Amino acid sequence: MSSSDKAQLPVHGEYCISAADVVAAAARVARYVHRTPLMTSSFMNSAASEGCAPDAPPRSAYFKCECFQKSGSFKARGACNAVLSLSPEEAARGVCTHSSGNHAQALAVAAAMRGIDAHIVMPANAPAVKVSAVRGYGGKVITCESTQAAREAAAAKVVADTGARFVHPSEDPLVIAGQGTMALEILSQAAELRHLPAPVVHVGASSPAPPSDGAVPVQPAPVDAIIVPVGGGGMISGIATLVRAVDRRIRIIAAEPAAADDAARSKAAGSIQAHAKAPDTVADGLRTTLGTLRSRAAMMLLAGGRAKGVRSTLCGIRRRRMCSVPTEHRHDARAASRLLHTSVLTRSHVPLCLAGTNTWPIVRDVVDEVITVSEEDIIRAMRLVYERMKLVIEPSAAVSVAVLLSPQFKALPGIEHVAVVLCGGNVDLDALPFVTPASMAGM
Repeated sequence: MSSSDKAQLPVHGEYCISAADVVAAAARVARYVHRTPLMTSSFMNSAASEGCAPDAPPRSAYFKCECFQKSGSFKARGACNAVLSLSPEEAARGVCTHSSGNHAQALAVAAAMRGIDAHIVMPANAPAVKVSAVRGYGGKVITCESTQAAREAAAAKVVADTGARFVHPSEDPLVIAGQGTMALEILSQAAELRHLPAPVVHVGASSPAPPSDGAVPVQPAPVDAIIVPVGGGGMISGIATLVRAVDRRIRIIAAEPAAADDAARSKAAGSIQAHAKAPDTVADGLRTTLGTLRSRAAMMLLAGGRAKGVRSTLCGIRRRRMCSVPTEHRHDARAASRLLHTSVLTRSHVPLCLAGTNTWPIVRDVVDEVITVSEEDIIRAMRLVYERMKLVIEPSAAVSVAVLLSPQFKALPGIEHVAVVLCGGNVDLDALPFVTPASMAGM
């Protein structure tokens, strides 16, 4: 089966990937991505333990350093899996995406590894250093206006003109499975550090949770919890899928800026609560929303232009929005949309196409908790890692550290060993959030 035939949108009520997909992705990308280190720090262990319950054991933190990954972030995993899964015919037409950040660089790197074209749509206000990096990796940059609609339209035109395969940064199942390969490494590395047997993946499971006969495992889990930053949800969905197929005792904790808290609000409401406007957070990699209704151009990109049984219809108040629905539901959507907002259609189980359709079910069902942190906490955590661990991380990675040190996480019982995902290190060193003009004086 070619990647274009793989469903881009999951069957309603099912998950888009399984643990077997993550295991297959790990074998596929092994020669092309780094097995990044899982690092420890006695200082961070002390900081993570301070303020916990008096009778709680000291906490040990294990930092997954994706800041050392190719292209500087975890995004290389998903991009490589998507590119390496292309058939020769698809590869000849190249790949396309729209991004101003890490996914743009990762896809350019992955395409260069396979010797194919990467068409990267970037907004006019994208940082010059990131545009330069994409070009340096061999990506063909197409500049557009600095709006989501303009990015989607430009990418749709590239796909129409070239036949390139669109690779969404968080919704593509191949990307999600690729990001999940990080979890395989985390669990095996943590087990090795703790002198435990290697973890076993239940690849036969059809959902993120493995079959259980009710018996309590006698082996300790490699870690008790994993803290993962969440933006579009691709990374945490891949990690959660794999982890649940190894040991359901391991808690999956989403780390999110309070200024971009759509995942927290969505978990609380039980349905996607998209941002009303673009969030303003120093963690620029987490400004992407977990889910929102998208334009017709975006729907065509997500479906690869080849989704069977999907039709576009006008929905929403005064029928101003175009979105896609499965054919069998389009009459219901049209009838209901005369009076109801699209959010009502979603609650009525008319499966509108949402960005987040692939990631949201996993976040909803498998992620145990979402903890939000302030901008001040993020900046403080970032500086702490620079000073104490001597690691260059980006603000999005610092969100995980801020959660590790937060009162909310410290209040959770039963956690002794915790993995912390440092998702990337692509940061403008001339604009570090904890460096002020005064501190630079005299340098």
